Amino acid sequence: MRRTGNSELRNKILEEAIGIVYREGPGRVTMRSLAENLGYSSATIYLHFENKEELIKEIALHGFDRLSKEMESIVGIADLDVALKEAGRRYIRFGLDHPELYRLMFQENTLSTLSTRYSVEALQSAFRVWMLVRSLYVRGIESGVFRPSDPDRETALSWAAVHGYVQLVTGERLSMDRVAWVAEIAEAILDDRVRSVRPELLSAPFSLSRQEK
Repeated sequence: MRRTGNSELRNKILEEAIGIVYREGPGRVTMRSLAENLGYSSATIYLHFENKEELIKEIALHGFDRLSKEMESIVGIADLDVALKEAGRRYIRFGLDHPELYRLMFQENTLSTLSTRYSVEALQSAFRVWMLVRSLYVRGIESGVFRPSDPDRETALSWAAVHGYVQLVTGERLSMDRVAWVAEIAEAILDDRVRSVRPELLSAPFSLSRQEK
């Protein structure tokens, strides 16, 4: 919980913590390391942040805000096929360019844990990426460019696809010795997502349940 009104100093501490995540990873963020880097006492850090958990959550919100800003211009792309693929590329690029921050955002935090500390207004950046991509599906479905479907379902499928790709690459599950091949996989995933919503493709419903013999 914030205990002082000195927002300038608080922001300085947060900026240093964010820098450590970019440079060294979230595991290197400690109240002591921040105090040493900034030349303050640990007590000063605790005046502005209750504990490391609060700091990590603030950094996660920074990440969501940055990701949403990098993707927000996709809504101005008229061609919906192009817009969807560009949204996927930007998401993937963000995850691969900032793997430590991405991991902190999605593996060390969840929307439920963030919501226990922050208001709905403070969490808008975390939801904005979803809403940006969802708006493309809404436009496509309502205009007839895309087949009738549930925009939430299509957004979830796209998120699962690009998030899974980022996790595979950053987790070194795909061979980075074959850079062109790995990049080709990303484009194939995005192409598949676009084709899946075209009107000419009417797929059978998918079920996780076993088919009875």
